[in-house]
Amino acid sequence: MAFQFSNTQLAWIVFLWALAFLALHAAFRALSACCFSTYRRLSLADRAYWAGSLVSTTHAIIVVVASIQGLTGEPGMWALRADLYAESEQTLWGGPLFMGYIIADLAVCTVYGIGGMANTIHHTIAIGLFWQILEGGYGHWHVIAAWLLEASTPFVNFRWMLSKAGMDSGPAYMINGSLMALLWLLLRIIFCGWGLVSPASYQLLELSAPRAISMYVGFFGGYLLQWFWGYKILLGLLKVMGIVKGKKKRGGE
Repeated sequence: MAFQFSNTQLAWIVFLWALAFLALHAAFRALSACCFSTYRRLSLADRAYWAGSLVSTTHAIIVVVASIQGLTGEPGMWALRADLYAESEQTLWGGPLFMGYIIADLAVCTVYGIGGMANTIHHTIAIGLFWQILEGGYGHWHVIAAWLLEASTPFVNFRWMLSKAGMDSGPAYMINGSLMALLWLLLRIIFCGWGLVSPASYQLLELSAPRAISMYVGFFGGYLLQWFWGYKILLGLLKVMGIVKGKKKRGGE
């Protein structure tokens, strides 16, 4: 059994990380107002989305590095995938950080009315799953695998920022969009699906019925959202390439 956080201990650590990410959001807003003319032309909601994109990119870099360390270090990818109770050092320090980010981002999205219902569902699922994993002392494989999916996040954010800067028809936009779609397919569809069909996932049946059901429902809902967003990303890329005609939508929504 991996290390288990108490609910009180976890709540305090997550709360502090949430405050840290909200402070980072405010810092990015102040910095963007000084450095980017595009930002100064945006609506209040889009300014929040812009700063949120910079925060999420920063967060993505941190958790992707943590994921790579967890997959290549000890006990490693295969040991984690094979044992629901195998412990990863990265999950113990990165799990509360991740939850703090998710809560901070959800708060910003709620206040400014951005992100949409799918984003709210995704964040709610993530909070529930990660809390159970860190409090229960299992499922570190699912954490480490999930973090690797965030490698596509900077490209999603950059696509939206290029669009707002009026650069949604140049080669940079096309290249970024192509890499975004490719990474989404490889990581969020193929790798994520492979990660869920693992011995560690089957071992969830050893848990109490409420815990097992909530984990499986969360996995199914989260994976379904990856397909939903993946379809929208592919459709957007085909529109940019001129293969499909239609009205463009704001990226990242």
